[in-house]
Amino acid sequence: MIKNREFQELMNSLQDLTPYQRSQLADLLQRIEHVEADNGLIENRLPTKPVCPKCGHDHIARWGKASGLQRYRCASCHVTFNKQR
Repeated sequence: MIKNREFQELMNSLQDLTPYQRSQLADLLQRIEHVEADNGLIENRLPTKPVCPKCGHDHIARWGKASGLQRYRCASCHVTFNKQR
């Protein structure tokens, strides 16, 4: 995570960007925002208690993240998965 001092330096340096660079930065931030919104929609589709797509077992644990999506691991067969679109 970026520290307050580093963030302030970043904010100060934005003033030196050309209009084209600012446009590129705005486009990048917009894409990041859309990806986060898409991931939130996918995560919200997950039932309260997920089940394993391989064996159907419901003893599931969170198992990190991949591409911004929550991963899960089945305690029975040990398969890892995330909510499919």
